[in-house]
Amino acid sequence: MILALPNRSYFSRNRDIISLALRRMLEDEVTLHSMMETEIRSIITKVYKKQHPGSSAISPKVNLKSFMTACTPLICRDSVVFFKAIVSSVKIESSGSASSSLASSRGTQVTLLSNEERAKNAKILASHFAKNATIDAAITAVSTTSDKPNSQEEAQPRRRSKSPHRSSISKSPGKSSLPVKSTINGTPANHIATLLLRDIMRGTDLLQSSTADEKRPFLSTLDYLDTLSDLVLAVPACGAAIHRYKPTGSSAKFHHAISGCPDPPQTAVSFILHKLLPQPRETSGSNATGSDKALKLQAYNKTKLSQAGARLIVCLVARSGEGRRRVIADLAFALSSCGQSQPLQKESDDDNTDMWAISTWSDLCFRKVRVSIVFCHMKLNCSI
Repeated sequence: MILALPNRSYFSRNRDIISLALRRMLEDEVTLHSMMETEIRSIITKVYKKQHPGSSAISPKVNLKSFMTACTPLICRDSVVFFKAIVSSVKIESSGSASSSLASSRGTQVTLLSNEERAKNAKILASHFAKNATIDAAITAVSTTSDKPNSQEEAQPRRRSKSPHRSSISKSPGKSSLPVKSTINGTPANHIATLLLRDIMRGTDLLQSSTADEKRPFLSTLDYLDTLSDLVLAVPACGAAIHRYKPTGSSAKFHHAISGCPDPPQTAVSFILHKLLPQPRETSGSNATGSDKALKLQAYNKTKLSQAGARLIVCLVARSGEGRRRVIADLAFALSSCGQSQPLQKESDDDNTDMWAISTWSDLCFRKVRVSIVFCHMKLNCSI
């Protein structure tokens, strides 16, 4: 429903709010716990460098007040998960006073736990919350049993006399009586990634039209790409969902960005490489008049579209694993198949798509050190 809002619902910076809302939907307790542990370690390092500039330590110690001030956003996010993350990440060393007053806590230090201490605390947390879950289930069962009626008279609902008019209304079927069902495509991460990718592949041609305020959609193709990039960085399951996605409909078949090359694998990554990145970004001339504003706007939109697609590719290769290898394999196929000739009709004759495709792909290879290193290991011999 959020992605299907009409254009009249548009407001400034709506993309940031939608991205945050989708991220909150996908952040389960395990993902949020892992994210908070990483953020807690980062906070301790940053606070230590701020309090002790120019010095380094194997196990840095920071002031408790400064640490808790920096952790305020995490506490507001989910206090229970923050408690679990802080117990399994840090330990608090008091200054020696047994008092629990605020004045005595000013000298209290916070430091990171060792691997053995983290494993020990994780076991204690697991056993404690397992016992609490058992107790909550027992309390729920007792309360459910006590709410049941004790006699048949209480179990039978009291009947009310209906007038003919009221009876006819109750018998007539209405839209409100029909149950509303929503089908989720796999996991929540897979479902949201599928919706975003589907709208991205359907909306690439919309950039050719005007993007005036009265015709601006609630979320454009650029917003979809930026939102998906944010989700890939926050939730690793979204990256795996992108690799599992198979295009359907009119966008199910697309060709190589360079004319005369065999068709690439029909995947979401190949669609980004061959349809979004090679966007011609040249204008009609530097002395453009007022009538050429539409051409300038179109060139600007194509540039932003290519940049957003490149950012999504970079987010997919940010984490090591099978997802990075798949991206590199699709990029290697795009470059290595340039010398293979195959009859192919070109979609447009006025845009130099071949030049822009090679330019953007090479920029990804040379500016991203990780991709370049993997390319060297694969020993590619591209005949460009």
